[in-house]
Amino acid sequence: MPKRLFVAIDLPDSARQLLAELDPHIRGVRWTDPDQMHLTLGFFDDVPDDVDSALHEKLSAIDFGAFFLPVRGVGAFSTKGAPKIIWIGVGKAHPHLFQIHKRVQEAGAAPLASAHYHCALPRCRSAIAPKFFESEC
Repeated sequence: MPKRLFVAIDLPDSARQLLAELDPHIRGVRWTDPDQMHLTLGFFDDVPDDVDSALHEKLSAIDFGAFFLPVRGVGAFSTKGAPKIIWIGVGKAHPHLFQIHKRVQEAGAAPLASAHYHCALPRCRSAIAPKFFESEC
């Protein structure tokens, strides 16, 4: 059965720790565990099972060095109008990200569905998310 797979870059420990320290400890806001923090590059939609492992091998072979990224924006992913996931963005114009995105695109069996680079931080209950934005942003 085809599945949707996301492609991400692991964050260095120092970035994970810094993002973890932003947790405002608001009831109803579940902060992402630092071990799970990553920079999402995009998604491959409808990947057949027989392509999944080959795609994983190709993506694992992409090598790149460390680089700095500016934080550009804070937003939310919503379902039916209620913010569920708060994210920080890094923009789209960084040359390293552009090259990595290009190499991921070349490795894929299908087009990469998104170029909205982001790091998801907390998940929120719908009633809590507006309060989070009011107090933290």
